[in-house]
Amino acid sequence: MEFSIETSPMLAQYLSQIAQDRRGSVAQIFALALIPVAFMAGAAIDYTRSVAERSELQVAVDAAVLAGAKDASQTWTTTAANVFKAAYKGTASAGFTKDAQGAYVGTASASVPTTFVGIAGIQQIPIGASGKAAGGNQADLVGCLNRAATSAAFRSLHWMA
Repeated sequence: MEFSIETSPMLAQYLSQIAQDRRGSVAQIFALALIPVAFMAGAAIDYTRSVAERSELQVAVDAAVLAGAKDASQTWTTTAANVFKAAYKGTASAGFTKDAQGAYVGTASASVPTTFVGIAGIQQIPIGASGKAAGGNQADLVGCLNRAATSAAFRSLHWMA
């Protein structure tokens, strides 16, 4: 004898009662609502990691631009690139140039791999940083240095918590 809902009227009646029963639906609704809440919490963790990594990238760019501005020789870009590589431990692409006013400019970009939002197809979060310093103007150097020191202080507090 083959088993089907048509051959078992009691089973069909029982399944119909389950489908119409509204008692205990709070647990089901809670379970369904928990999915997007968990995803949003994971997205917040991934975003926080990308912000912390961007802060480290910014500190490295600032240090590199300051070193290049202090060097001020023909090979200042090599000096800046070496300082950047020493300051930033991740994988990033960085470039250093002078703008029309003769200020030393550095830019860098990287990607932070995601852990939680990878489920939604977002595998990486792109980040970037830039810095600028004028070699002869101490005020510009101090401003860039203050930003680098503030970023470093934030980073040390962030990891202490």
